[in-house]
Amino acid sequence: KLAHTVRVVSNRTKNTLLKLGVKEEKIIKLSVETNTKNFTHAQKNTALIPGYDPSALYILTVARFVHQKNLSLLIQAFSRITAEFPKAKLLIVGTGSLESSLKKIALNMPIQFLPWSNDVPDLMATADIYALSSNYEGWGRVLIEAEAAGVPIITTDVGCVGEVIQKSIATEIIKTND
Repeated sequence: KLAHTVRVVSNRTKNTLLKLGVKEEKIIKLSVETNTKNFTHAQKNTALIPGYDPSALYILTVARFVHQKNLSLLIQAFSRITAEFPKAKLLIVGTGSLESSLKKIALNMPIQFLPWSNDVPDLMATADIYALSSNYEGWGRVLIEAEAAGVPIITTDVGCVGEVIQKSIATEIIKTND
């Protein structure tokens, strides 16, 4: 409240600050620029996925292995998906302090942990679904990148969701059948 100016990246953050009593004239919204060129030109590249199975449904997430990203929620949700779609596979790309605990949770599940990669655009183009399970995001640039790559998105309601990523009928179905 004492700042002369507060920069926010989304309407969600702006609205939160307004509710906290920050005056609107102090808030400047300046979204995060996202260069999507590499994602709009991404090519499917099955060689990036060890043991690629063309009949499988691939769900991809790219994240730091930290509490904010809530990858344990994604793994739990994925365990429910495999009951209905036994050929589903979850690809988790990244690294971080929670790696060993996440691998324990994912034990005996069709989940592949891949190291951090510079081939994220092509991984997205190869995946069938992109999933983001974060507890919170300031913006969520990866969602814009996934959208640019043309991959359907399943996400928690964080960051730019609702502002850039719009709800779909599938979102409502998932909420009602939770």
